[in-house]
Amino acid sequence: MEYKDVELNKKLIRVFKNGNVHLFKTKNGEYTTPFDNPSGYKTYRKKTKSYYIRIQINRKKYYAHRIVAFAFLGLDIKNTKLQVDHNNHDTENNSVENLDVCTGSQNKQNRRNIKGYWLNKKTQKYEAHIRINNKRIYGGSYDTEEEAHARYLELKMIHHDYYRYVICSH
Repeated sequence: MEYKDVELNKKLIRVFKNGNVHLFKTKNGEYTTPFDNPSGYKTYRKKTKSYYIRIQINRKKYYAHRIVAFAFLGLDIKNTKLQVDHNNHDTENNSVENLDVCTGSQNKQNRRNIKGYWLNKKTQKYEAHIRINNKRIYGGSYDTEEEAHARYLELKMIHHDYYRYVICSH
């Protein structure tokens, strides 16, 4: 199994491509067995309604997906503006193949269950829309929810490069 040894918060850790993170004690400069739970512990994030694996290293808490991205994808772990996207939406799958470093805006493009339309009560029509850099782009009004949602998906393909890369290439 492929891994990298990296230093994080003054502690040497072994990060595997499959998403496992092991913390090691060193004895005379040699590795011994892992001393913490290799998978870390699950923590529930209300905001995203998902479970994430969190690991504590010298009293500082890190998300496992950020550690894997730091080791293999070049993430600056201190830069909180950069996020790590789980391509298949499984937040417990921290394998390198399932992760991408992205901005917050790009990460939102990979969200599930977004309707992309709303009912205009005045006209009784469904209006499609999409957001780009916090600006709403109008996609037209439609008689049915299905038509409005289809237009929303078209707008995603046109305007969201990240969506096109992550969703359509997998």
